[in-house]
Amino acid sequence: MICVPGLIGDLVVDHGDRQFDCAAYVRDALLGGVTTVSIATERHAEIAPTLRRLGVRAEIYCARRDQALGCHSGANADNLAKVIDAYRADVRALEQERIRISPAITSQLSVSSRLTIKLHEIAKANGKRLLVNVDSGRPHYDVFRDVYGCSGTMLLRTLNVLDSSTTAILDASATRRDVDILVDSDAGVGVMDVPAMMAARKGELNLKRVVRAQRGALMCRNVIPFATSDDVSDIHSAFGWTSLETVNGIADVIVKMMTGAGSAALGLPAVGRIAQGSSADLLLYESQKLPGWAAMSDDHLLLDLIAAKRPRFVVTDGQWRVRNYALSER
Repeated sequence: MICVPGLIGDLVVDHGDRQFDCAAYVRDALLGGVTTVSIATERHAEIAPTLRRLGVRAEIYCARRDQALGCHSGANADNLAKVIDAYRADVRALEQERIRISPAITSQLSVSSRLTIKLHEIAKANGKRLLVNVDSGRPHYDVFRDVYGCSGTMLLRTLNVLDSSTTAILDASATRRDVDILVDSDAGVGVMDVPAMMAARKGELNLKRVVRAQRGALMCRNVIPFATSDDVSDIHSAFGWTSLETVNGIADVIVKMMTGAGSAALGLPAVGRIAQGSSADLLLYESQKLPGWAAMSDDHLLLDLIAAKRPRFVVTDGQWRVRNYALSER
């Protein structure tokens, strides 16, 4: 048997349109060897029991808002104190065992600067990460510029929240300036839609710069409102990157985001590795070698194993979750 650490899956940004079937996604993730999942959602109270039942380690990012601009003009704005009280109530009600509740900003158009700063303070005080989807107002870029006079990344830097208590999500449309700001900060980075990033001009270069900055990096994916059936099918698969034609060229990047770099971005240093003091999240694969293994690097070996095979056994926090390729639900 080959033993490797439990993997860290993509961070899923759920926009609440119910296209995302959390249970289907987590089952596929566990069967593929993902023992730590992360989801940004406003449906945290609905999703948390599912994650607990399936026994996966999870970081749930609770999306918060206190204003309504641009595409969110129809949303109800809440005052800051009410938003903070609601988040703290969610932590008390939902956080237990392997489930951790952290704050999130899924659109900067719906969050004031005051709330951004306060959520960052709370995350920092509790050893968590504030997740920010740096959308710069996209697709309402002009609205964002009119209000703030800068990009979303620049705003975060101005507010002094781009530190090790923040993970900022970038997509393929990020400018070189935005990437530079994040790489030069202490913040973790989430990369939205790795295939799209790779297809963008200088996408591979930007992706490697982000991961090799050693600030922590995660693969991310959107659940797009009004998605087609094919899109929904893709989101329930835990390994969307396997369709990349250039995947072998970024094997080290993928492996790091599913192990050490991913754990750093989530603020969970005990996962994604096998070492004294780390969490007992383990995968056991049948030991037959794949063709061509002799000429592969360690990163290529692990990536090939993950992409080509499913683990026979999966252990999360010392407990069996998959036995003989079958899921064990509690």
